[in-house]
Amino acid sequence: MTDKTSETALRQRIDTLTVKFQQAFGHLGDEAIRLKPTYGGWSIAQVIGHLVQVNESFFPIFSKIRAGRYPRPLLANIPFLPQIIGNRILAAVHPDQKRRAKSPVLWEPGRYTDTKGIMERFVMHQMSLKQEIASIMKQADAGVVIASPANPYLVYRLDKALEIILTHEERHLVQAKETLALMGL
Repeated sequence: MTDKTSETALRQRIDTLTVKFQQAFGHLGDEAIRLKPTYGGWSIAQVIGHLVQVNESFFPIFSKIRAGRYPRPLLANIPFLPQIIGNRILAAVHPDQKRRAKSPVLWEPGRYTDTKGIMERFVMHQMSLKQEIASIMKQADAGVVIASPANPYLVYRLDKALEIILTHEERHLVQAKETLALMGL
């Protein structure tokens, strides 16, 4: 575990991201937050819904880990593979990464259709995320390896997964701010 993945650091990052999302998009009405840019990108509501979908897809894994019922992925036994995959995914979701990747079907924003009160739900979700993280920190510190909820062949350490989740939120904050600017809102 690094200083970036300590429970305190993760909680602070979540709090900071929550405030940044509220400041950037909290003033938008339901109609404005649902507007899609003309170039075919995601609406701000879709971005936020996507983040909730991605994060919550990890919650069943966290639950199994807490209960001691999460099976070690077979690919976790290949030396250095979880580290390599985790580092590549982290780099791919970094806000500075300009190349956009297609989201797995599980995480496509089209599945998130109820956008009314999306910011309030996002804030509540962030509180749940902090609780989930707090409940698995012992296992994250112990180097537990998990498989991605979207692809069982992508394995990485639990502490790296937590860093990926929050870096992914940072990336989409930048994306949603760009969308806001392009639409002149």
